[in-house]
Amino acid sequence: MVQAVESLTGIKIDYWLMTGFVGFQGAIKDLGRVPMNINQDIYDPGGSGAQIPAGTKSLAGASSLAYVRTRKAFSGGDIARTTNQAKYLLALLRKLRDEVEGNPASMFHWMNVARKWTRLDIPPDELFRLAVLTSQVKPSDVGNVTVPVSLGSAGSASVVFIQSGAQSIYNRFKAKGSL
Repeated sequence: MVQAVESLTGIKIDYWLMTGFVGFQGAIKDLGRVPMNINQDIYDPGGSGAQIPAGTKSLAGASSLAYVRTRKAFSGGDIARTTNQAKYLLALLRKLRDEVEGNPASMFHWMNVARKWTRLDIPPDELFRLAVLTSQVKPSDVGNVTVPVSLGSAGSASVVFIQSGAQSIYNRFKAKGSL
């Protein structure tokens, strides 16, 4: 996977962290509910299983997974799902910052959850360094850019085709380390 992303984007991946559906839900269960502002009702019984009314919510493991998996309930499909995944990651960042600000030792809990529920290639000393760095990042300083794509199909599968304009985003990230 790392080689595919590096080959596609030209961006070197220093570290990776991977989880599946069970690991994602387990991590959220161990970290506690994630506060989210949901802009619209999400009803996707045949896809992700999401049944989340609009408003300020505190999502547990199963509802968090349903939220980040939902695509069929949105006209933008995969693009909307990607946007919601970014919103969810920012909500996790806010939760991390709030918890570490109130109790700096809680960072160790977050690190233990990552080690318990994911596969990663980050040595413990680097995981600590990255956790400290992450706890200092303000969510308002984090941007989200979705590379230009078109939606289509290959056989019966829904497919996302990356457009040529994506290369300028990759180049900007390589040059500046940000989008």
